[in-house]
Amino acid sequence: EPKALIAIFAIIIVNSFMYHATDNYRPTIYAIPRKSYWNIIRANVMAFALIMIWIAFFGIEGMRTFESAWALIYLVLSTSLLIIKRKVLFLTLRLLRRGQYVLKRTLIIGDNTASVKEYVREIANNPENGIMILGYVGDKIDPDVGCDNLGSFKDLVKVLDRYRPTDVVFAIDAYDKRHLIKLVNLCD
Repeated sequence: EPKALIAIFAIIIVNSFMYHATDNYRPTIYAIPRKSYWNIIRANVMAFALIMIWIAFFGIEGMRTFESAWALIYLVLSTSLLIIKRKVLFLTLRLLRRGQYVLKRTLIIGDNTASVKEYVREIANNPENGIMILGYVGDKIDPDVGCDNLGSFKDLVKVLDRYRPTDVVFAIDAYDKRHLIKLVNLCD
């Protein structure tokens, strides 16, 4: 029936829009588990609400209860299955990160020894975060921070070209906005 095909097409469009609006298409490797689950629930509930409005205005007379029941079943199944899928992906990713297979290659930039030490310690205590510290770039930092010094600020471009980090963490001691903006632009 043409109305059923239009309804299916509308559901696909609404769900795609809602998943995009709630950031559900972000790669799982960068997603935060609890936020990801909440985004799935939020997207599906909003899509369900829009589908119910659609049924109220355009539903087949005498079939609205049946259509509403199917929409509710769709909401429950879609939400449950997507959360289970995402949970399995997060668990798999955690295991891979612990085994050092899927890592974010991180470079620390800055002279704040205390911040660098704390960050390195935090990463060492949480291997499931999947962060591999390549080293740090800075002019005046203590050699006992727990990672290698890869060069000074003037060497940053060479270090970025050589190590190709996926993430950069700033540990700037004295906040100099002009200097920080220059560093961010180099990393970008």
